[in-house]
Amino acid sequence: MFANRRKTILFSNNNKPKNLFDVDALAFINLAGITSSAEKTAIDNLYKNLKGVGAQNTVHDFYTNLTAFYPFAGGKASSFIYNGKNPSASNPYNLTFAGGVTYSTNGAKFNGTNGFADTFIPQNAMQRNLNGFSVYFIENNARSETQFGHLSRPSFIKTNIGYTALKQWNGADKFSGGVVGTTIYTNINGLTRVNRSTSPNYRVYKNGIQTELVTAASEANTDTTTFTIGSIRLGDTNGTTFYCDKTICYAEISNGHSLSAAQELIYYNCIQQYQTEQGRQV
Repeated sequence: MFANRRKTILFSNNNKPKNLFDVDALAFINLAGITSSAEKTAIDNLYKNLKGVGAQNTVHDFYTNLTAFYPFAGGKASSFIYNGKNPSASNPYNLTFAGGVTYSTNGAKFNGTNGFADTFIPQNAMQRNLNGFSVYFIENNARSETQFGHLSRPSFIKTNIGYTALKQWNGADKFSGGVVGTTIYTNINGLTRVNRSTSPNYRVYKNGIQTELVTAASEANTDTTTFTIGSIRLGDTNGTTFYCDKTICYAEISNGHSLSAAQELIYYNCIQQYQTEQGRQV
């Protein structure tokens, strides 16, 4: 009896450190109803990395400068809707899905014909020079589509991430006329991030490495219609088109802030760790 009691005391008073979750990560986990221990760990590490206190990032506070980011964790629509920045049920940038979208632990799979998610982030909220946005998806099939974006018409002021059938990047912020990158990509999947630090230069990063430097003169825009994931929003009709057929695992937008080339690589490593811990990395 004494021995059993001693074992109980030793167990209850062990000195092993407890794994303390980041407070915002825990809020997201509870809000999204995440039950998988692997997903909980991945989410916690994502928040710590974004805040500069993780394994991939010990310096930069990306989290503060994000307007919205979508972890696509939990494997169901009710968990995919939440904005990871300041997570709450009343966050104005929580997603609403429409059309053909299926949900799994790999992410949100859009059907390529009518599926999309509304971010409720209006185009006119985007600052003209300092901004960035990204999307991470799995499939490598090329087709004319948009994974994230907005298009004001008839002015053709465009902010998007998309690839043509030739696997060329297409899209820039608030410009007149189309801008198509010159690089032909062997792989389009993984993380694509578009970053403007000064007008008129826009840099395109694939998996943390700059692949394009394009010129797109920024313009003022009063369009109040919103960005979508899985399609491009048409400002004149509030409709959507150029639907993608990809499984999207992460998306974000940063308004009023820009990243250096060194920061872009660190940011990618943060997102890649998040995907790797869930077995959906490319």
